Amino acid sequence: GGGKDGGGKDGGGKDGGGQLRRLAFECDANGFEYVREQIRSWSESATVTDRHGSADGAAAADAAARHRRAGSNLTIDLHDGDAGDGDDGGDEGEVSEDEVSKPVKAAEGEEDVVARRPERRTEEAPAGDRVRSVRETTTTGSSPHVVRPKGPKFFPVVDGARNCADMSDESAVCDSSIAFALSRAFPARLRDSSWRLRYSTKRDGTSLRTMYRAAGSARVGEHRCEESVLLVRSSSGERFGAFTTEHWRVAPRYYGTGESFVFVLEGAGGSNTEVAGSNPAAGGGARVFPWTQRNNYFVFGRNECAAVGGGAGFALWLDEELARGNSARSDTFGNDPLSSEHEFDVACVELWTFE
Repeated sequence: GGGKDGGGKDGGGKDGGGQLRRLAFECDANGFEYVREQIRSWSESATVTDRHGSADGAAAADAAARHRRAGSNLTIDLHDGDAGDGDDGGDEGEVSEDEVSKPVKAAEGEEDVVARRPERRTEEAPAGDRVRSVRETTTTGSSPHVVRPKGPKFFPVVDGARNCADMSDESAVCDSSIAFALSRAFPARLRDSSWRLRYSTKRDGTSLRTMYRAAGSARVGEHRCEESVLLVRSSSGERFGAFTTEHWRVAPRYYGTGESFVFVLEGAGGSNTEVAGSNPAAGGGARVFPWTQRNNYFVFGRNECAAVGGGAGFALWLDEELARGNSARSDTFGNDPLSSEHEFDVACVELWTFE
C-alpha cells in the first residue's frame, strides 16, 4: 500500500495514481451496491475538484482531501483475488465452479481493508467463504458487474471400488458410493476423509438431545469434530440432508458458515427420482444446493427442534423426537423442497463426522 498521501513504492504521488490497490470485503448484494455507490461519489468529488480547483470553495477542497486516493477512473470487479486484466470472464449472474469457496489473498505489497456498511454488523468471514473484491485502476473499464452463485449441482455416482467412501458403519440412508459422490461437494480438506457414525436413531434412539450430545462429544484426538453430515430418510423412502460446518448444539441464534449446503440423494435404492427436479445419472448421486449469500441462516438449534436454512422457509426442520419433519424453499440455499411433501414422517436420522 502507499503512504499517507496515497503514493506507493512504485510511484503514485499525491493523487493516488501508480500502484494497484485492492479493497477486500465480505457482504451481501445490498452491501456491495452501497460500496459501489460510495466509490462513485468519491470519484465524482475528486473529478469536480480537479476541474474547478478552489472555485468550489472549502467544501470541495475538503471532499478532495478525503477522497483523492479513489482517483477519477475506477473499475469495480468481482473476482477471487486474481488481478486479471479487467475482463469479467463470463456471463452476468454466473460464478465459476472454483469461485464459490476460494478465499481472496492479497498480492505482495497490497493493502487489505475490511469494509463495513454503516449501522450494519458484518461477522468475520469464515475460512473458505467467498470474498468479494473491489479493484482500483487508472483506466476506464467495463461497467460494474454483479456476480451471483450458480444454482444446484448434481454429483453422480461413479463406478469402481475407489469411488466409495470409507464409512465406519453401514448406513440406513445411503451406501458408500453415494456417500462418495456427496463428498465431492465437500470442502477440499474433507473430500477424502473417513466417515464416522456419531448418532443414529436406529442405534441410539429417537431424541434430538441425544444427537446434540453425540455431536458435542465427537472428537478426533483433542480436536472437536465440527463439520458433519446429517442424513434423513423419510417413511416414503426419500433421502436428503445437510452438510454443516459447526457441531450441532442448542444456541440462541443461527450458526455455521457459507460452506454449508443442503442436498437430495437420488436413485440407487431411494425414491427421490421425482424430487427437486431431479434427473439422476445411472446409479444415482447427490443434488447439492449451496449457499446463495442472501442471508446467514445456516443452522438453528433448540431443545424442541432443529433446522437448516431460513428466510422464506426452513430447508429442513426436525422435531425434538426426530419423528416428524418438513422442508420448504429457503433463501439461504435457494433450494427446492427436499421432500415431495411439505411435511413428512421420519424413518431414520444419522449424523456423520469426518476423520
